[in-house]
Amino acid sequence: MHNLTPLLMNLSMRHKQIHLETSGTILFAQSVKTFTCWIAVSPKKECLQNSLDWANEIKVLVDPKDFDEDLFTSLYAKYIRDGKVWIQPINFEHEIDFNSLRRCLALQQKFPTLRISTQMHKIWGVR
Repeated sequence: MHNLTPLLMNLSMRHKQIHLETSGTILFAQSVKTFTCWIAVSPKKECLQNSLDWANEIKVLVDPKDFDEDLFTSLYAKYIRDGKVWIQPINFEHEIDFNSLRRCLALQQKFPTLRISTQMHKIWGVR
């Protein structure tokens, strides 16, 4: 969507750590591979396989109603094995949704390489 090469080059020359976060729906420019970047993909509907393969971490949102565990395991099996997948319970606007949290904890019991993170910005009221 945007040519990040000038920005990445500038940050790299200044020895800054680079962390890119993407939905994974647009093909990475080849130039991104030339920089040392941490790439986080929070996959959306049209996420590209290439984006998942390049990712250092994959963040998947989990809610108690619409989350399909069979689809999740089929889409992300190799990344789960590699320890690249983080699951996040979807919270309410200013409080924790304990059903989502329990779902994540149950998934983590089934797949010990999954990591759990939270959407604390919602709890803290930061946008």
